[in-house]
This record gives sequence, C-alpha cells and structure tokens, in this order.
Amino acid sequence: MAIITQAEANEILNDRKCVCGNHKGDRTAFCHKDYFELPYQLRQSLYSRVGQGFEEAYSAARDIVQMKIAERSHL
Repeated sequence: MAIITQAEANEILNDRKCVCGNHKGDRTAFCHKDYFELPYQLRQSLYSRVGQGFEEAYSAARDIVQMKIAERSHL
C-alpha cells in the first residue's frame, strides 16, 4: 500500500470524482456508496486532517474500494 502525499490528499479532497468514477461531495474522500462500504473505524479515520492521519486512512480505504470495484466488475 503506497501512502499518498499531503499534496495528493488535497487534490483528492478538491476533486469531485471518486476513485470509482462516481460523483462525490466537496471535500469528501469517496462517493456515498463507497464510503459506506468501508469499515466503521476506517470511515472515522477519514475525518483526520491532512498531515494528521488522513493520508494513511485514505490510502488504506482506497485499497479496499479498489478491491470492491474489481469484485463488482467480475459479477
């Protein structure tokens, strides 16, 4: 798992598109669907500030979301 940089974290939060390609809210990490597929503790970690744990939380969550995307495409 590669951990994103602070600059990448800010770009992700400013982007309006989720990793899966769906629209996401302003300053959010993932779309509603992907966010709620994450474990509760990880969702809570995504509220960390950039530079104070967000990068690690996002990187772990992104890996889970990408695995779920791959699973969906094989259905």
